[in-house]
Amino acid sequence: MTQRRFALHCHRRGYYEIGPLSLHTGDLFGFAESSWQETSPHFLTVYPKVHSLADLGLPSLLPFGDMRSPQRLFQDPTRMSGVRPYATGDSMRHIHWRASAREDTLLVKKYQPSMALNSTVVLDLDRSGFPYREEYSGSEWAIVLAASLASHVADQRQEVGFISNGADPHSGAEVLAVPARNGRGHLMGILEILARIQLRDPTQG
Repeated sequence: MTQRRFALHCHRRGYYEIGPLSLHTGDLFGFAESSWQETSPHFLTVYPKVHSLADLGLPSLLPFGDMRSPQRLFQDPTRMSGVRPYATGDSMRHIHWRASAREDTLLVKKYQPSMALNSTVVLDLDRSGFPYREEYSGSEWAIVLAASLASHVADQRQEVGFISNGADPHSGAEVLAVPARNGRGHLMGILEILARIQLRDPTQG
């Protein structure tokens, strides 16, 4: 059995079809020949480049993820802000036992309000939105920015989603919105879409 290995140097993101492989062989004298044909191709996904926000000149002016909010939609149990008298319906888990013993009355922990802000990267790939001479360079740079932003949010262990009007050559349709979630696997799913995505003509349905 003979094995052959080939190294592919990928310099351009994309979704590439490789094969199907066709193999022809024989002896030195040409007396015996053999051929073999694969039935289906293989596909190679080349992910877009990912840069840090500092390298892109995009310092974050607002923190991603949990932010303090004046609206008490949620309370963060890791951010205690004081105590208050116990009221009917309060959870026993929130009672501050040491303060209650000291004051000789039931006191409940108060928490700072917080609001979870999920980040969604929105990428406009309508061909009409790019100057003709900058269609390729402009759209590719936009994809790199989108990949870098999504990676940055995911690295902060925050939820990130993705929306675009670009075309997916894998399905032949417009890219579906990706709901915000966290995790490395979710980020790789977004990067896989960004590897394939292409400009979309405004005339396409």
